[in-house]
Amino acid sequence: MHVFNLKDSQVIIRPSDAVKKVYLELTSDCNFDCDMCFRHGFSMPFGTMTTNTLTRVLNEIRMLPRLEEVVIGGIGEPLLHPAFPEVVTELKKKGLKVSITSNGALAIPHIDLLVENHVDALYLSFETGDIGHTNEDVILDLARRFEQRKKAMESSKPAVHLSMVVTRTNIKDLERLANTIRGIDISTIFMSNLLPTDVSHESLSLYLKPEPAEIRQFRNRLFQKVLLEKTKCTVPKFEVQTERFCEFVEQNALVIRWDGDIAPCYRFLHTSREIVEGRQKEIKACTFGNVRQTSLLDIWNDRSYAWFRFMVHHSIYPSCIDCPLKDGCEFIKSTESDCWGNENSCADCLWSRGIVRCP
Repeated sequence: MHVFNLKDSQVIIRPSDAVKKVYLELTSDCNFDCDMCFRHGFSMPFGTMTTNTLTRVLNEIRMLPRLEEVVIGGIGEPLLHPAFPEVVTELKKKGLKVSITSNGALAIPHIDLLVENHVDALYLSFETGDIGHTNEDVILDLARRFEQRKKAMESSKPAVHLSMVVTRTNIKDLERLANTIRGIDISTIFMSNLLPTDVSHESLSLYLKPEPAEIRQFRNRLFQKVLLEKTKCTVPKFEVQTERFCEFVEQNALVIRWDGDIAPCYRFLHTSREIVEGRQKEIKACTFGNVRQTSLLDIWNDRSYAWFRFMVHHSIYPSCIDCPLKDGCEFIKSTESDCWGNENSCADCLWSRGIVRCP
């Protein structure tokens, strides 16, 4: 039990086994080098999870009594890991929901694996612009292959979703895309805003402005041309709203980095940089322990981690993005701390505003 004495109150946080979702980064390496990728902002080495660390991770996952889902993803390409098939098989044997995020380039040899193991969801990064991996035809062909294999095996899984980063250049493709995907078994078009890691991409961002008309037209066209119950479209927020909501905290999720370190979310997984409103911000990796030395539940119940989740859940941190003093503030340059005294600050996190989103 952790006791926190505040100015005129006391907060008691009791031990918990409530981890319901684990994001597993098997590697931070990738077979592509997209201009828009967060990896370009990394100031940490890339790496791949070792056999010993992976064994420890899978053993620890067995010890989480309330775990429901594992997302195999992270910032790298998980299909590069040599043990990817074994990881999928092992997790499904445990009766867990398994989701995978991938660029799809290496997926064809794994179609049978994913269908036969009833993997629940496959999120394929889908690009039509010129700062990602232009893979429209490859991904749509892959979706058709999955559809054929699922029909042959009389299975509905995995559900195939397209993850798309919308920018000022690729929104012109949305009307054409609405027609292109007609007749293809795609569950969701999952959209996020571009969060630049380089100032040269700042002009491509759509957020902090009203929702573009092209987005509304795309959704309307989907409803007209595609059966609504077949393909949904989820879009991010574009303007700052008062409410802050962290998907990672609210889902009782944690993230396991390739080296075994435990982070609370993707944003704090690696030391990196991002560009918010034209300003470069340094993101300091925030981890609370390593699974090679400490159990997942002990890390989850670490005093600092417990307070971090409480602070985020109750929004006990400032809102830099709409603060009138931000232009002269030093705190806004890094996540290291904020003006309320928090370390590892979420004060201008665009994920918590729904502007940037992860599957």
